[in-house]
Amino acid sequence: MLATLPLLAAAGAVDMMVNVGGDGIGKKDDSSGQANQIASEAVQNLRTLRALTAEVRTRDLFEMLIMKSVSKHSKRAFVSGFFYGMSSIMMFGALALGFWYGAVLIDEEGLAFDKMLQAVMGVFLSALGIGQALAFTRDIKEARTAAHDIFELLDRRSACDPLCPDGRKASIFNVDDDYANNTNVKIVFDGVDFAYPHRPEVQILKGLNLEIPAGQTVALVGPSGGGKSTVFALLQRFYDPDAGR
Repeated sequence: MLATLPLLAAAGAVDMMVNVGGDGIGKKDDSSGQANQIASEAVQNLRTLRALTAEVRTRDLFEMLIMKSVSKHSKRAFVSGFFYGMSSIMMFGALALGFWYGAVLIDEEGLAFDKMLQAVMGVFLSALGIGQALAFTRDIKEARTAAHDIFELLDRRSACDPLCPDGRKASIFNVDDDYANNTNVKIVFDGVDFAYPHRPEVQILKGLNLEIPAGQTVALVGPSGGGKSTVFALLQRFYDPDAGR
């Protein structure tokens, strides 16, 4: 029975991948979700569609996404059905082999039936459990990578410690505070370089020099991705600049 353990483990892994999805087997595509979104938006904005005479174009887009989803699901259904059938053949084939050899041992060696059943079912269920656990190996690796990024963020120490008890404190609720009314307070970006940690190859800010005096209203204007939100993220200490201050 131990000779069938690799087959049973493989069958358990394939069965788990088919049921929960893995490596393209049983995974969902985005086409059906996009089609549902288009249908929902079309119903909610029916008057707008009629005013723009966009009914036919919306219908064609919906049909295209539906047919794309049908094509993908048909292929995946065939693949998942094939692998599920193979896993079933391996599982029941191993059981049949175990019970057949167990019957031979009972007949020729006088093995007790309960001992044979314990051995067969013990190996069978253990191998299936091993196979199902192996199916999550990839997920475990991805979880470790995600956890590493989270703990790296938690352990990061900012150059400007917000919990440091030193320095002056200004109350945002007290308008008479000397520090709050100090006209010498200003926001300064001096040669700031910055790229987001998860996209270090994309330079967001390069040599930014900006000075905003106290009491002045400033608007940051530019295209999407120009660094407007990044400036506020740096001001709020969500990130530290790569260079400058």
